[in-house]
Amino acid sequence: MALNKLSLSACALVMLIFLFTPCANGMGYEARSFNDQGLEMSRNGSYTEALKLFDQALELDPRSIEILENKAETQYLMGNPQAALDSYEAILDMKSNSSEILYKKGIMLEALGRFNESLIIYETSLEKFGVQYSQSSGRSETSSSNDSTLNDDNVTTFDVEYIKLVFHKGKSLDGLGRHDEAMVCYDQILNIFSKYANSMYDTGYSYLQVGRYNDSIASFDTALTMVPDNPEIWFARAAAYEAIGEHEKAMADYDNVLKLEPLNAEALSGKARSAVTLGDHASAIEAYNLLLSQDPYNIDAWYLQAQSYDSLEQYTDAINCYDQVLALDPLNATAWNKKGRNLDSLGRYSEAIECYDRALQLNPDGLSGLYVADMSSYLFIDEVNSMECYTGSPQFKTDSAHIWYNKGTAFYKLGNYEDAISSYDKVTELEPSFAIVWYDRAKAFDMLQKYDEAVASYSKALNEESCARVWFERGMDLDKLGRPVDAIKSYDKAIKEDPGFSAALYAKASNLETMGRYTEALNTYNKLLEMHPESADIWYRKGIVFDKLGKYEEAISAYEQTLALSPGYKEANFRINIDNNLIKADNAAENMDIKGTDKATMFQIFKGLVLSPLGNNEASDIVVRSINNDDEPQVGSFTVDSVDVWDAKGISYQNIGNYDEAIACFDKALMLDPMAVKVLCDKGSALMEAGMDLWAIECYENAVTFDPSYSPAWYSLGVVSLSTGDTDRALMCFDNVLALEPQNTPAMLQKGRVLSSTGSYEQALQYANAVLSIDPKNSQALCDRGDVYYALERYPDAASSYDTALENDPGNVSILYKQSAAYEKLGQFDRAIGSYDQILAEQPQNTDAIYHKGLALDRMGRYDDAIACYDQLLQLEPSDTLIMGTKAFSFYLRGDYQQALAEYDKVLAIDPTSVSAMYHKGTISYLVSSYKGSISYYNKTLELDPMCVTAWYNKGFIFNVMGQVETAISCYDNALAIDPACTSALYNKRFALYRIGKSEEAEICKQTLESIDPGFEAALKDRGTQFFLPTMYSESLDYQLPARWYPEDNTTSQQQNGSVGYEPLPAQSPSFGPGN
Repeated sequence: MALNKLSLSACALVMLIFLFTPCANGMGYEARSFNDQGLEMSRNGSYTEALKLFDQALELDPRSIEILENKAETQYLMGNPQAALDSYEAILDMKSNSSEILYKKGIMLEALGRFNESLIIYETSLEKFGVQYSQSSGRSETSSSNDSTLNDDNVTTFDVEYIKLVFHKGKSLDGLGRHDEAMVCYDQILNIFSKYANSMYDTGYSYLQVGRYNDSIASFDTALTMVPDNPEIWFARAAAYEAIGEHEKAMADYDNVLKLEPLNAEALSGKARSAVTLGDHASAIEAYNLLLSQDPYNIDAWYLQAQSYDSLEQYTDAINCYDQVLALDPLNATAWNKKGRNLDSLGRYSEAIECYDRALQLNPDGLSGLYVADMSSYLFIDEVNSMECYTGSPQFKTDSAHIWYNKGTAFYKLGNYEDAISSYDKVTELEPSFAIVWYDRAKAFDMLQKYDEAVASYSKALNEESCARVWFERGMDLDKLGRPVDAIKSYDKAIKEDPGFSAALYAKASNLETMGRYTEALNTYNKLLEMHPESADIWYRKGIVFDKLGKYEEAISAYEQTLALSPGYKEANFRINIDNNLIKADNAAENMDIKGTDKATMFQIFKGLVLSPLGNNEASDIVVRSINNDDEPQVGSFTVDSVDVWDAKGISYQNIGNYDEAIACFDKALMLDPMAVKVLCDKGSALMEAGMDLWAIECYENAVTFDPSYSPAWYSLGVVSLSTGDTDRALMCFDNVLALEPQNTPAMLQKGRVLSSTGSYEQALQYANAVLSIDPKNSQALCDRGDVYYALERYPDAASSYDTALENDPGNVSILYKQSAAYEKLGQFDRAIGSYDQILAEQPQNTDAIYHKGLALDRMGRYDDAIACYDQLLQLEPSDTLIMGTKAFSFYLRGDYQQALAEYDKVLAIDPTSVSAMYHKGTISYLVSSYKGSISYYNKTLELDPMCVTAWYNKGFIFNVMGQVETAISCYDNALAIDPACTSALYNKRFALYRIGKSEEAEICKQTLESIDPGFEAALKDRGTQFFLPTMYSESLDYQLPARWYPEDNTTSQQQNGSVGYEPLPAQSPSFGPGN
């Protein structure tokens, strides 16, 4: 009894332990449920909800590495790499030896821009490969991580972890600006891929040789994912696609060959063949043109191009091509016949008849055209011509029928086939039962290439009277209409009437062969050979059928018989060589332990399952490590493929300014994945930096077409559209970004800039403020807001915005320039000078800042300091006439007129045509009472710039003072001719006219002046106008006379209105790279 109690107690204890001990095999049921729900939410893009579920799972199982990793990946996907980094750190606290988690930690550091730390992780992780591979290649185990290079000779498999680490090492080096070292990493990966791809190409080529086209395509697919710049692989895959009838894919692959080798003759021929099969004759003609530009003696290309022109009913072009064929091969009866048909179509009947006669005169056995239509009728033309059908003249009951028939026959002989048909129609309306009429009518339709109507007429004839030849000719027309099944039935009728009808047997065999009914075709060729054992052509066709059946030895026997009968039959020799190679390849393939259904795809490669190349049995069982654990959610950023590597290498080239190489790398990535929107955007960025905006736009347009939800593409398209002046499209693009990401502050800023550029300042202000509500310290938003205030002439607000922006970004030269402009508008030149000093603290050799600082000092009356600035610049550029002229102007402002004149003389010694120097010497000469000297300089000024209003005004003013009133009036007239509203010139002219007694004209001037500015004369208070003295330097002399001359009466002084001198730099948005 005691023992039973003890047993029960033990059982109870075991049950309690079982109930309260977590499952050793993983998380508990409830935690698992939360985790699985979180995964589902993450896959749907509901990252916030997913994180809540993962947190609930972690409350139940806080040490679950699986849940923590799922949480980290979700944090990364929602754009929070810092939070993801914290989660990976937590995992490493529990599992410090996990190379996979360490790798992902490196990626997070990369995303945060902490490249030194991520580089240390990757190099540390690569150390094990350095040891492992240095041992295999005979190197010391102490080799550094920088030398950790995979021994990739005769690569058949590779370690994907190694590839990932080397790739991200390159990315980190790029981030540190060590672009050359980064490209070494990318090249190392590409070298490994290249050697592996060569092995896969050999595999695919062997499969192609033995007719295993799908297997060959799978191998070529793998090779091309690694080396997209190898034209041989693209060509081989195109051939495989063509062999299985996938002509669109074949054509695309031939195009890829031509991107790499634009004049590859075989690719051009292949593209043309596929284009013709698809009915795209325009593309075929284009390909033949390129081919013939390289090889103008290619008779086959001329013939096939003619066929395409024929199909497009471009008969003149077709005739030109047939002429080229005949120039190279005058005995080509088919070309003569085809040329005749095209001439017929153009209504050139006499020339057509000459061509037909030439074709009929030629010996059929001497045909040398490779592409001969209706071969059966030429091989056995004597047989067909000797067959009689519907002999004897028709015995019509009516004279009318007889007359119409004779008329139709006459029209036919003249080559007037349409009128012949009309005549035969009259006959059949009167007497429809004569087979010969229907037959002749069919022949006329044949000459017009109207084969449907011809078939119908042949059928009518045969209904009246059966004839083997007519059945044969009907079959030929059905072939031309692409109806081989009906054609075979017609040939069978001909053969039933005449079992020895060789032409019908040959045509039937050809159709059976084309339809893939090889056994029947072989039987038919055998019947022909019983009748014509001497025919090399039939033996050759029999060999082709054996090839299609995979019976290469029998095919070789047939080709050998062909050569025995016709030793010069080059095609047979060529086929024998191919078949011998196929037999060898087939025997090799049978000895290989590889299943025909194996396909090596990039997915398998980068998941770790890599097939060995054909013939490498030792490596066939090797499986390399996978990038991600199959039980974990896959994050694309953790994987690496050839597209990533080529894209990264392109970015490296872009970073060092080598745009041609960068674009070449992006193009290789796009050959692998034409719809890779990130690569398209990266290429667009490189093109934009290279100044090729239109090409950049094309890239971005393709990106948004392929993925309308990819906001970086819309953003970049908006930026480049704005740079090209297309503000409407720019607005549309930024609106699309904001529809996808309403809180996207860069898009808000860009939209605000577009609105500002179109004058919608209030709306632009709203977007700048919207950004600041999200990010109050966003210096760019503060700067943009300042730009809008500046445009609205709210200079205090503009200066305040620039001040705040510089608190967050104190060294930003662009904003400092804008700040100085706002201060100058406020007349706060001392603060503007402070801005220029900050610029010079950042960029001591900034000549623009030194020059504008000098101008501001001039405005403050600190002429000596201004001159010191100009002297500093002249030490760098002693012959810069702009600076010399500005310095001279400072002396003028200081009242040192003689020094000013001396400085302007220095300008004129360098540039005798300096209109500015002449003008200012004229002004200074007046101030030193040299009226004649002043007029002389103004005359020279006006010779160089006759549109200078102030020069005409001042010249008139001096002549007035000198008493030369009429000359003064002439000067004022010249000023008014340029500016009819020039009030000062009108006023002075009026009183000059009074002085010479022309009161009526003076009164007209008065009335005109009052209509323009009624208060002008009153504001003078009987003091008269003044000589115009500029207060700011202008090289272009774009000065304006003041509206009011006496500042004590009006806030607008001469100094403020008298000239338009230095204008601070316009507010400009700093540049940035699109697509990043």
